[in-house]
Amino acid sequence: MQITFNNIGVPEEELNAVVEKNMDQIHRQCHRKRVRKILTGCSAAVILAAAGIGLCAMNPVLAEQIPLIGHLFERVEDKQIYSGNLSKDAEPVHEGNVSESGGIKMTLSEIYCNTEALNISVLIESEAPFPEMKHDGDQTTGDKTISYQYLETEQNFDFMPESQQEVIQVNGEYLDDHTFAGAFRIDFNLGDLSQVEIPDTFHLDLSVSMLHILSNSPEKEPCNLSGDTPWEFSVDVSKDSSQTVTKEVNQYAPNGMGIGTVTKTPYEITLNGGYSEEKKTSDEPLQMVILDADGKYMPDKGGFMVPINDHNVSKITVYYYPVASEEEFMAIQERYRDDDFEEFIKDKSTFQIQIDFEE
Repeated sequence: MQITFNNIGVPEEELNAVVEKNMDQIHRQCHRKRVRKILTGCSAAVILAAAGIGLCAMNPVLAEQIPLIGHLFERVEDKQIYSGNLSKDAEPVHEGNVSESGGIKMTLSEIYCNTEALNISVLIESEAPFPEMKHDGDQTTGDKTISYQYLETEQNFDFMPESQQEVIQVNGEYLDDHTFAGAFRIDFNLGDLSQVEIPDTFHLDLSVSMLHILSNSPEKEPCNLSGDTPWEFSVDVSKDSSQTVTKEVNQYAPNGMGIGTVTKTPYEITLNGGYSEEKKTSDEPLQMVILDADGKYMPDKGGFMVPINDHNVSKITVYYYPVASEEEFMAIQERYRDDDFEEFIKDKSTFQIQIDFEE
C-alpha cells in the first residue's frame, strides 16, 4: 500500500507546498513565511519591457560554450533532489520540445523516465533580463549553489482520463542574466499518478501557463512571468525498467506498520508501506529513520521516497523508535550527521528492518 498525496487544487497553494517542502529539505534556514505569500508581484509586461534585442546577442554564453541542448543534465544533474548520472541515461528530446511566448523561449532538452519518475531538463531563455532578485532564493549546500524557478503546468498523459495540474520546481543555475538551465521531476508515486500503472511507452502533452521566481527576502515580492499564450510541448516517452530492483520485505513493527516491498533505481528508493494486524503487538506510535550501508542517515521525502545521491545502498536499515516529544525529536535531528548516530538510534529503536539489495 503506497502513501498517496492528492494534488492541491489551487496553483498558488500548491506552489507554496512545493517550496516549503523542498526548500526546507535543502536549507532549513530559508524564510518559510515569505514563500507562503500569495504570488503577486511584477507582471510579465514589466519584466519584458526592455525586450527587443535578439537572444544570440543577449546570450554570449550560449555561443561560447559547447552546445547546451542535449547536454543540460551534465550541468544540472548534481543540483537535483534525486541526483545521479542522468546524463548517461537520458535521451534528447527531438520533436515538440520548443515553445516561445511573450519573449521567453523554453526548450526541453533531455528526458529520462524510469518506474518511479519522469525527469526532464529544460533551457529557459528570456529576451529581457530575468529580475534582479533571481538569486535571492538560491540555496547553498557545501560547494554547490542551486537556483530555482517554478512552472505552473497542466500535464496530459495519454493513459490518464484527466489532466494533472501541478506546480513544478525546476532546480538549476543561471548561465547569465537571460538564461536558466535546469531540470524537473514528475513523481509517479504522488497524487493521481500513484493510482495507475505507468505503461512502457506513453505520450505527454505539457502546458506551462506561468513561470514564478521567488525571493527569500521579506522586502521583495515574487515575480510571475506569463507569455501571450501558454508554452506548449508534446513528447513521446519510453520507460526504463531495466535498472529497477524490487525486493519483497513483508516485515512489520510492533504497532503493525511496516514495509511490504522496496523498489530501488540508481536515483531513488521507494518504500511501499504496509500494515499487518496479525503482527501488531502494541498500540505505541513509532517514528522511523533510514540509514545506508555505512550507517549514514538518509533523508526521506514524504516518509517513503528516499534519494540515493552519493549513499552506499548495497543495503539499507529502517529503524523504528518511540515517538519523541518535539524537544527530543529536535535533539535526534541534530545528531543525524554524527559519526555514532547508528549506535545512538539503534539503542532507541524497538524494531528494525534491513534490506540487502545484493542478495
